[in-house]
Amino acid sequence: MKWYYSVANKPVGPVTRAELESLFEAGTITTSTLVVQEGMADWVPFVNLKKTTQFLPEMSENPAMETKEELKD
Repeated sequence: MKWYYSVANKPVGPVTRAELESLFEAGTITTSTLVVQEGMADWVPFVNLKKTTQFLPEMSENPAMETKEELKD
């Protein structure tokens, strides 16, 4: 399926999911970049995509652990 991402409130694309991942790894898009594909009701932040965490290693799957770490600082 083809995706679109937003740059300066303008849609860019279409791109594949693999291209989105590459754009993220290159720093072209961020976790807050809005993305959409045909059939979706609205644009969503890239981080909200299902399976996104598989290529976002810096994001913890356990928010409680992040809180504990923040308290140590």
